[in-house]
Amino acid sequence: YFDQPHSADLLIQYRNRGRWLFSLQWQFHSGGAVTLPVGSYQYDDTIVPIYGERNGQRLPDYHRLDLSATLYRKSRPGQLNQSFWAFGLYNAYFRKNTLSIDILPKKEAGTDNVPDPTDVRAFKTYIFGMIPSVGYNFKF
Repeated sequence: YFDQPHSADLLIQYRNRGRWLFSLQWQFHSGGAVTLPVGSYQYDDTIVPIYGERNGQRLPDYHRLDLSATLYRKSRPGQLNQSFWAFGLYNAYFRKNTLSIDILPKKEAGTDNVPDPTDVRAFKTYIFGMIPSVGYNFKF
């Protein structure tokens, strides 16, 4: 989060003459710096990673699109409260944004055997796919 050379946010809202408010928000952040191993060796029963240059690689870029629609209740004369329905879609195009990269030994296909513990593979960890939401808000 501290070494992020590029960041962009775009927010577009449209309110029709009726009771609807539509929003589109797009976010982009360049990938954070990360230090990954370039190799490994085995010492007794322990796999010891050999790391490359500190912060020498970057995670993939992060971007997502969030959509929302808000339906406001019809206002009446003398009405002191307000209520509305909120509908949302987080990460509308289901982008798999990388949270971290884990380095683990390769396994033989279909078994739990690790033929060469120094032969490793990178696995990306993702959080949150597409998440719909519905909410009712009441203000008084």
